Amino acid sequence: MMKPFKIIIGCVSLVLIIFTEVYCEDPWSVSGLLSGARVVGEGCWSTGQFATPQNVSTAANIATSLVNTNTTVQSGLIQTQVLEAAKVIAQELAKNRKSNEELLNMQLAKIYDWEEGKNNIENTKYVKNLFGDISKIKSICAAPGVATKMQVNDTTIKKAEQDLEKWFYDYSWQFDSIKDIEDHHSDGILDENGNDTNVKGDNIIPNSGSHKMTKDSEAGEWEAPAKVASLLLDPMPALNLSKSQTKSTEVAKKYAFARKVKKASLLIPQMVFNKNIAEHLPTLELEDHVNAIYSDMGRDSGYEPLELVDGKISQAAMTDLLVKSRYKNPNWYSTLMVKNEVGLLRELLSMKALQLDMQRQQLEWTRLTSLLLAQDIADKTNDQMNPVLDELYQQTASDSQN
Repeated sequence: MMKPFKIIIGCVSLVLIIFTEVYCEDPWSVSGLLSGARVVGEGCWSTGQFATPQNVSTAANIATSLVNTNTTVQSGLIQTQVLEAAKVIAQELAKNRKSNEELLNMQLAKIYDWEEGKNNIENTKYVKNLFGDISKIKSICAAPGVATKMQVNDTTIKKAEQDLEKWFYDYSWQFDSIKDIEDHHSDGILDENGNDTNVKGDNIIPNSGSHKMTKDSEAGEWEAPAKVASLLLDPMPALNLSKSQTKSTEVAKKYAFARKVKKASLLIPQMVFNKNIAEHLPTLELEDHVNAIYSDMGRDSGYEPLELVDGKISQAAMTDLLVKSRYKNPNWYSTLMVKNEVGLLRELLSMKALQLDMQRQQLEWTRLTSLLLAQDIADKTNDQMNPVLDELYQQTASDSQN
């Protein structure tokens, strides 16, 4: 039982000897690690070769105190350096902020000076750019009053189409004899010598763009073109049956039915002719504007536009003139070279508006063309199939009777 105790005492003594040899032989050996802190206290020198537990504890407390003190000093130095750096950064930021403020004030001053000057010199340039000669357009229907007249004219054209529809209806049902039909065609179509000089394309699509008016006629402005159209659409309208003839049996009924079918088949072709005639009637009172356009195209003041009829122009002729005022106008090409951006944009928008209206007109004509094609196919189908069906019907009826 004594041996283990002796061994323990021996080990402790050996450790203390080693501790004393290392640290008490050079009491500042730990100073390199703890910045000069003296780890082992004075007990190392007062007790000789061996250190007591009390001296070791005291040395540890002193070392801890020295480390804490050194750390506090170092932290203070770092904090001071950080504060100094923060002051430098704050000073630089203040300088930059001041520089930015000065730069902003300089810009604001320039803007203020420009605004003040714009009311004098710059404002004059501003107005010229928007409303000066280099920004104006002449060869286009740009005036609000002109646009209003053209808008109202759409109603006038529709009214003319309705009047023409009534005229063709009366034309188809008014004749009692072949003599009446011949007299109708002679009136207004043949000249005094009986020549058919009025049967010409000018009465379908006038060369000037506007039909000549005949105010003294009952039909109105469109009598001549309407009569020429009647020669093309229905040169021999069906005659009216007398009261005695209407009492006939099946023959009169078949005639009346066939007459109605013919009238219905002519509705769409008549719509096409009505629209064509109405759009070529001189209904727009734009004499001053038309003269202004021709003046811009280089015509002298004495020139009389062919499109004008008693101071009026047709819708079709006006559309043609607006197009010709550009690609047939030598002045238009030269003025484009001196227009500013505002003027060019206005011209471009005006041309787009004209293009849009032309596309609208094309859409209306395309609809009528589709109807004509549909009717043409229907007529051809009837011509091919009706004789065959009629023959088969007769055979069927004959077989049933037998």
